[in-house]
Amino acid sequence: MRDKSGILEMPIQYVLAITIFFSSILILSYAFYHFWEEKEVEKAIEEADKIVGEAEEMYYAGENGSVHMHVNIPKSVKKIIFSYEQKNCYCIVMRWNRKIIRYSKAIFIPSEIYPEKEEILLKIKGGYIEISQ
Repeated sequence: MRDKSGILEMPIQYVLAITIFFSSILILSYAFYHFWEEKEVEKAIEEADKIVGEAEEMYYAGENGSVHMHVNIPKSVKKIIFSYEQKNCYCIVMRWNRKIIRYSKAIFIPSEIYPEKEEILLKIKGGYIEISQ
């Protein structure tokens, strides 16, 4: 009489090895995506802070005028909304609908900018900052 217990054991080992392999691929893919997402958010915040920094300088100077500014907003940003909930608030909306709300010392006229344009115009009007593309 032959022992047949080893015949079934081998396919189960293969299935287990393949399951572990694909599980690790899935976990690594999720980790990489999360890392990429956070880097895109950091780039978006950096670019928005550059715009707001220039707006705050104009606001403190208090003189009427305008400044053309080159921006490089990542394509992962859906839009940046100025004067979001309050006049000194701005919101970065990512394509996956994550919202990053930040505050400024400058007061904005409600406006939105999109990543398609590389040039924006900052104007001071009656003590408020207007941002347009």
